[in-house]
Amino acid sequence: GDPGAAGHRAGTCEPPRTVAPTLPLGVSVRKVLVTGPTSDSRAFLSGGWTMHWQGACDDAEFEGAGETLRGALARVLGARSPAVNVTHTPGCTISAPTHATADCLASAEERERVERLAAEADAVVIAIGEENYTEKPGDIDDLNLHAGQVALVRAVAEAAPSTPIVLVVIGGRPRLLQGLAKLPTVAAVIVAFLP
Repeated sequence: GDPGAAGHRAGTCEPPRTVAPTLPLGVSVRKVLVTGPTSDSRAFLSGGWTMHWQGACDDAEFEGAGETLRGALARVLGARSPAVNVTHTPGCTISAPTHATADCLASAEERERVERLAAEADAVVIAIGEENYTEKPGDIDDLNLHAGQVALVRAVAEAAPSTPIVLVVIGGRPRLLQGLAKLPTVAAVIVAFLP
């Protein structure tokens, strides 16, 4: 449909919801779960044209250079207080046979683990996004975030109904979040692009 139509504009000019302050993470936060397929990847943080035309194949190519979101949060929060415990599990893994058919897949064990860790956490940071791409091979016809990542965020929100969630969107283009920002426990959305 027409993006300028009234139905598409509904809610775009609403004032922000009032939620308990989440960022910066308060000193009372002791258990932080970092999850999401882009949470512990230098390759996904770097995108296309890094190392190769379609981006780095894996983090080994960085030879230890750079820092992931998981690593940065553990370092910064740990420096603030040794009592802070940052745990990590990917939640799902991006599978991209082609960019147009990419999704984020999780085993039943991984889904159970992320739900358990979320229920135990004081705050959850979920890094969502997409695989590396550039130019024609990276073209997509659908801006919706991978269904598997949407399912991950919804599963975490359901497993931890009173735990604030911070979404960090990592990628080189906007993606539609399919209502994730309006979930009651999603307290912040950070669009990091490719930092």
